Amino acid sequence: GQCLAARREPQAAAAALTQAIKLDPKAREPREALEAVRARLKAQPQLELVLDDLRLVEERALRALCHSDLSRSRQQLELMLKQARAQAGTLGRDAGHWEGRALLGLALVCVDEGEAAAAADYIAACRRRLPAEDAARQDARLEGALALVSAAVALETEQLVEAEEHVAAGLSLARSTRSDALLLRLLGTSSALLARHGRWGEAEAAAREGLAVAAESGDSHGLAVCRLALGESLRGQRRVAAAGEALRGAFAAAHALGHARALSAAHSSYARLQLEHGIAPDRVASAIDKLDKAHSISSINGLRGAACDDAHNLFLAATRHGSRPRAECVRGLRAALAEDAALHSSSAHARLSGALALALLGDPAAGVGSATPPVEESVETTTAALALLPGGGGRGAREEPVPPLGSAAAAAEAQRSLEAGLGIATSHLERADLLGLLCLRHLATPDGGAAAVRFAREACEASHASGFARPLERVNLAVALLAAGEEGGGPGAEAEATALLEAVTTAPEQDPASASRAHRALALVHEAAGQPGLAAACLEKAEAVETAGWEARKAAAASIPGAG
Repeated sequence: GQCLAARREPQAAAAALTQAIKLDPKAREPREALEAVRARLKAQPQLELVLDDLRLVEERALRALCHSDLSRSRQQLELMLKQARAQAGTLGRDAGHWEGRALLGLALVCVDEGEAAAAADYIAACRRRLPAEDAARQDARLEGALALVSAAVALETEQLVEAEEHVAAGLSLARSTRSDALLLRLLGTSSALLARHGRWGEAEAAAREGLAVAAESGDSHGLAVCRLALGESLRGQRRVAAAGEALRGAFAAAHALGHARALSAAHSSYARLQLEHGIAPDRVASAIDKLDKAHSISSINGLRGAACDDAHNLFLAATRHGSRPRAECVRGLRAALAEDAALHSSSAHARLSGALALALLGDPAAGVGSATPPVEESVETTTAALALLPGGGGRGAREEPVPPLGSAAAAAEAQRSLEAGLGIATSHLERADLLGLLCLRHLATPDGGAAAVRFAREACEASHASGFARPLERVNLAVALLAAGEEGGGPGAEAEATALLEAVTTAPEQDPASASRAHRALALVHEAAGQPGLAAACLEKAEAVETAGWEARKAAAASIPGAG
């Protein structure tokens, strides 16, 4: 009864307290609590009706938000806010609680619309509704909801340190108040945050704890989110069979719910798992189709930030596997970049900039890793998918022509895109990716050796600063040094390149693609030095690494239904 009274459910509280009195008629505490509840109901006879109205409006708003009916959700939340303020006299000290809930709901709508600044304003307004720290009665439920929404907004805007602080505070509050609903959602957010940091084991543990809470509480939405988080954490650990099983469960749960964001994320995650380990042409086509569906779902439902991420995944995969015309990929990425510029998402902008540069320059590995033949260039100006992006590719829109592959115009636009991405990128690995593309861009020009070496060195530094120190950047630096020679790479360029390549090929844990490139580059070094035997041995090692990698992908693909 006391808990129900604290949860602002006076009628249910009165019923529970009456039952407590019947069980122990001599006890004073339940009688006093019941008198307090009845006194409040007598003083405010409309209180229960007002609370029922607020709960009903909030439920409608959140249901519409789950199905990405953003205009209806905003309408209902604004109505809830207006009601809470109009009924402040009836609600008394609870008016701030209901105002805060409405403001947090509006912040979530803004997140889906890509309006991070507006979401932050709503969160700040909600924080002002909290009781003072020295107040006799705190509002733990509103504090928990505030921590959850603040973490979600910070994660969406790539403010990972701030998101981590909000998650830690929210988890502590959820565990102390034993709020399963809050705990479940914070565990899903925590798993996603840990995955962003590459802490896959911890992300898996958070997702599994969330699954246990969801199963016990019967929360189907939380179950779908935590299955998706578990699949992503297992994918990061390259536990392919387990990741496939978790993502199939997330896929089924998302379809059963019909929630737009969960559906889009499930399509995208499963497709990326297929592309990482599936090699058959029809399976690659199946994965591209899922990415297309994810993009369509997020675009149609107005999930602007998710639509930009899905456009990146779709058109980058299409470029790498040669499954869409190059012009379509370039236009799709341009439209997504234009849309993302209004959202001020530094991470998404950096990724889209790199993907656009790759589409303009042409991925040298397009079609490699799958048996899908590259699609021939077409004269199509746009596709139906592009029209789904707000402001991108609709009828009457003026489109810039796509410069031909290998032209100076394509190289210049790629250069501008990469420099813009570098100017906004905040992640070390994103910077390493963009600098690596700049290195390859200058390697393709006659006098670009020195610039290629400079960008390759910066990429190595960025990769090392991230804590991962990937072999990819070291191979790129070695190739740039060999191409530039002592004139562009400085004295001892060949010796430095050889040392880098040998370090990659003798590392205990090897990335097959980087190891293969390193062996082939060493073969060229030995051939130039007049050592054909060593060159042949390096080529044999490269072929052995490629074969082993191919077989590993085939074995992994066999554990993923639909991956081939």
